[in-house]
Amino acid sequence: MTTLSCQEIAANGVRLNCPGTWRLNEFNPTHLLLSEGDGLKLEVKWGRSRNPGSSKAHLRRLGKIHRRKFRIATNSGVVPDNWHTAVSTFESTGFHWEGQVYNGMGFLLHCPVCRTDTLIQFYLKSGETPASHCADILASYRDHPTDGNHLWNLFGIRALIPGSMSLIGHRFEPGFIHLEFKEKRQRLSLYRWGPASVLLNQQNFREFAVSAVQAAADIAPRTMTLNGHDTLEWKSNRETTPVMRMWNRLLPTPSHHWMRIWHHRPKNRIMGICSSDSACIDERKMERICETYETR
Repeated sequence: MTTLSCQEIAANGVRLNCPGTWRLNEFNPTHLLLSEGDGLKLEVKWGRSRNPGSSKAHLRRLGKIHRRKFRIATNSGVVPDNWHTAVSTFESTGFHWEGQVYNGMGFLLHCPVCRTDTLIQFYLKSGETPASHCADILASYRDHPTDGNHLWNLFGIRALIPGSMSLIGHRFEPGFIHLEFKEKRQRLSLYRWGPASVLLNQQNFREFAVSAVQAAADIAPRTMTLNGHDTLEWKSNRETTPVMRMWNRLLPTPSHHWMRIWHHRPKNRIMGICSSDSACIDERKMERICETYETR
């Protein structure tokens, strides 16, 4: 794959590069399915291993399960040699299967560092041979970050989220994207709306932002320009005494809020990041997330 034809897909701790013509067809927190046109191309499923002991023995157990459940053949000789080189940092078992419409070929992978198990497979139409870029895709696959942050790069948005925050909800709809994360009692939401020109046809940016995030009426927004974008920001993040800090932590609903909505005119999108917590919100962390949050 050339740089111009390559795109990065990343979600929930895993990432890989693939051709720019491929599209993410399905997503859930541990599953990616990519297609090109009306044909399936690549599937990735992953999860933390629950079996202690030898990784090779664990892969043998996985192989037996998949042979029995999906009627696939698993052995090292069923995939091209350069594919093995591409996944040399993993413990791996190659496999292939044949169906009426598609054949499949790929690996069961186990990472000895983070103990993540991955099933990664390419879909091939009957008689089709694997493309040369398949080895490049396998070589680009990573199942854990190196800096503690999870990269999210899918459906036209890109952001770095602390790895300690877990995805608890997502919506991908025409004109609307929402990812929601949680760590202890803190919640974090990423939003993207568009096209902005349509959404702001009957209302101004401030009216849309206030209604979209249901901002509390008693918190006055701050109007500003950040990086050339019209921006509204809400903050309710004060604890003046130890008694107030204790009281806020006992409340059933979050008492601290941090919200920022901005109009990205060049991309014709409206972006937003909102967080709530029973304790003071780390504004430096929020600023770092804002700096990495991008849209196509």
